[in-house]
Amino acid sequence: MDDHTREGQLYFQLNKSDMYKFYVRDEALIETHSGNRIKFSRSDRGGEFLSKQIIEHQNGKGTLRELTVHDSPPQNGVSERGMRTRAELARALLIASGLPRFLWEEAMKHVEWIKARTPHAALDGKTPYEMKHKKKPYLGGIHKFGAAAYVKDLKAGKLDARAQLGRFVGYDSESKGYRIYWPTKWSVSVERNVVFNDADINADATTIIPGELSEGEKEKIIQIPENNSERNPRENQPEIQTEGSTDSETQNSVPFPSAPEIPDPIPSDPIEEASDDGPQLGRGHRVKKKPQGAYSRMHNALPPLQANAAYLADRAIATELACTSLRMMMMVYSAICQLNLLLLVLWVPNPRQ
Repeated sequence: MDDHTREGQLYFQLNKSDMYKFYVRDEALIETHSGNRIKFSRSDRGGEFLSKQIIEHQNGKGTLRELTVHDSPPQNGVSERGMRTRAELARALLIASGLPRFLWEEAMKHVEWIKARTPHAALDGKTPYEMKHKKKPYLGGIHKFGAAAYVKDLKAGKLDARAQLGRFVGYDSESKGYRIYWPTKWSVSVERNVVFNDADINADATTIIPGELSEGEKEKIIQIPENNSERNPRENQPEIQTEGSTDSETQNSVPFPSAPEIPDPIPSDPIEEASDDGPQLGRGHRVKKKPQGAYSRMHNALPPLQANAAYLADRAIATELACTSLRMMMMVYSAICQLNLLLLVLWVPNPRQ
């Protein structure tokens, strides 16, 4: 963060030990493009800022360190408040667009791009971009984060769609292009031939799972943002009234068609759905628990219905065997009782004798 122009540079690092590499890179960038040298370095007392490499490098360059006292973040308030603002804006962009959370890096980059072109109170209403380049930034044609982006498909066949649907996640810093997120590929690429629909900023779901999911199965699925299938498909589309038509008779104009809804694939085996008459267990809708022994047969490549039928057949056989054993035990018990009665009669002496 430059204290004079309020310009910031974001470097995403996996380990704190990478701090020295990015510090040297940022220092070379400042010296090359502005001709200035870093005279003061203000930071907290984190180990990444006080490593042996950074201290030796700053001493060799003549850079003075200004360290904050422990538990005193206000002494480095510009940097601390700046990171909080970036995190809050990035969270707002992800929530408003419905994009997955793993795009937080793209959101933070776009937030930094917006902050560089936003007036700052400490700069008397000027922007960091204007302070650095001595001219006002051009803000024409800005698109919303997460807006629907139709990218021209150069490999499309004669009867294929001429554009593929993606989501806008920012401007590329190294090329004159747009950064587009592909929900079906979970990847980001830089594209040039793009047409935007800023009215549609909600991401479409990329995963379709048939049937009803249990509570445990829902936790295994990667976050799926809410799509536009639950909303009215004619929402956010301008209505054009023709001559002689009433207020109720309207005609929709669709300059940018929405992505077609993909129906749920028909499962190979019928799945029993839990009846709505029974009580709902837990916080969500749970499917009916399968009987004991069905999972082991499903593990042996048996369909669910066949596994349940095999379990019921085994249970019927077991019940029949149990009933047979019980009848045999009753017969043995009856025979023993009769034998004991006979022995008792023979053992008792006759009183007449």
